[in-house]
Amino acid sequence: MKEGFVHRFVDNGDLFNALRVFRLIPRSFFLLNYTEQHVCVRILRLKLQVENLYATRSAILTEMLERGIRPNRFMVNVIMTNAVEGEDYNTVWKVHALTAGNGMKPDDITYDLLLRVARDMETVENIRKEASEAGIFPKVPRLVATYLVSVFKLAQAQDSDSMVFDLLLPTYREFFDILPLNDLLGLRLDQDEGARNWEVNHVALGIMILAYLRQTRHGRDTHQIYQNYMKLIQTGHPVWLELAKTDHTANAFVWALGQRADTLHLCISVLEDMIKYSASLGVMPPKEMTWSMLLNNFLYHGQISAAERVLSIMKARGVETQQMTWSNIVAAYARTQDVGAAVDALIRLEKNGFSIDERTIKALGLIHDRERLREALEAVSQKPSTDGNVSKLSSADDTSVYQAVGAV
Repeated sequence: MKEGFVHRFVDNGDLFNALRVFRLIPRSFFLLNYTEQHVCVRILRLKLQVENLYATRSAILTEMLERGIRPNRFMVNVIMTNAVEGEDYNTVWKVHALTAGNGMKPDDITYDLLLRVARDMETVENIRKEASEAGIFPKVPRLVATYLVSVFKLAQAQDSDSMVFDLLLPTYREFFDILPLNDLLGLRLDQDEGARNWEVNHVALGIMILAYLRQTRHGRDTHQIYQNYMKLIQTGHPVWLELAKTDHTANAFVWALGQRADTLHLCISVLEDMIKYSASLGVMPPKEMTWSMLLNNFLYHGQISAAERVLSIMKARGVETQQMTWSNIVAAYARTQDVGAAVDALIRLEKNGFSIDERTIKALGLIHDRERLREALEAVSQKPSTDGNVSKLSSADDTSVYQAVGAV
């Protein structure tokens, strides 16, 4: 069967031949074999090294629909997943409305995706209510965890950190075992009567810890909680040791300890412990996110030299940097009015494969002496880089920086 060859090409990441064979499959195959849309799903989820993955997937989807394919629930969820990843949230809601109007019932994955793109508490609560009435919400721990994450993000966006733990606690206590939370935080919370007492969901537990740290914001208390966390790991606590195999909880501590100048130095011990216990206890060593958080903590407190040292360590360890990291470094130097260092950071941004974005332009706007900035950019534009090429910064055909300097 031709669909077997499609699967084989997808396994090899060969989109060109997968589509070539796919186009040879009679349209009637998909109409008569409704459950065989797994072929389409695999093509739509193929990881590709293209400039705009979502646009490519959307073009493929259009071709599939033009061939008469009528997506089932599984395929619709994949279409919505691609839209979520592509940050095309309007399409998520349009697809949901269209399929619901045609009588297709949502499942737990559908509700999970809708919670991820909800932008206000009313919508989140309506999704929970609908999923509960369908008998889905109270049965799927992952969905409850996504609900907690959605509420947390909305509270954070509304600057409601002071109440976020209290906001999440009733739902968490209704569904999940409260004892691990008590063990870590030293609380004496009672389990709700009639609670489902599900086994720990690491996403749900992780978001509760982050919520608690954001709500309290007491540096020394945070360090005490972190020390308790490490004791639980070292003594083999089954829940916390398993959670330490991801970086969610460690990142929460790095963020919390980095909010205050008097506990900033303690962030380093978190990364040291992650490295120290990675081999013996299976703790996840610090990845890109953790290193970036540490670097940004130093920038937040104006300790640029310390941030640069972290950047050097990241480079030595082969840890990749992100566009936002470089934009933050540019902004840090711009705040101190160090034009030369800010422009040097722009050069390094470019050498690391990034282009000047809106965030970086705004960072340059922090520099008061615009004429000096212009001169520095012009000097860089005329100076060949180490690979013999002229820097793109302020080149004649690049308006992203040079022409924007006077407008920021």
